[in-house]
Amino acid sequence: EYKLTTNDVLKYYSQSTMEILLDGQKQIAFNPENLFYEMLITIQEQYKEIANLNIRLDQLEKENRTNKEISLEDNFIKITENPVENYTLRFEYQISKNITRAKIILSTVNGKSLVNIPFNERGLGYSSLSVDLPNGLYLCTLILDGKILETEKFVVQ
Repeated sequence: EYKLTTNDVLKYYSQSTMEILLDGQKQIAFNPENLFYEMLITIQEQYKEIANLNIRLDQLEKENRTNKEISLEDNFIKITENPVENYTLRFEYQISKNITRAKIILSTVNGKSLVNIPFNERGLGYSSLSVDLPNGLYLCTLILDGKILETEKFVVQ
């Protein structure tokens, strides 16, 4: 159970309060329209934080996996800077030399493909892609010889 005091209201929602005169005494009242918008903004910020935490969790899980010995048969892609800075998606990869076709697909979280890029590098290394995407959450998928190997989430801010 949580109780909201007058001091809490004034501290956190000062834009949504107003003084009124009730029975000759000054009282604090909510402006419901402002309160709705402030709460909506708070909810949006929480969704962004949840998305960032999910991305960080994915990164930590992959770091745990890549900290194990990498054999030449292990293939992966790992975004190394998230959120993306200066419209440059930087990532680490491991692609076996026996892979004939590799490509990277950037898409929305709803699955709409935005960019389809052939990727010719092999072995273990680092690379980057220029991405001119609006702010939001996206997916980076590595496809090897026609099979989806891995999908990473990333944020453009």
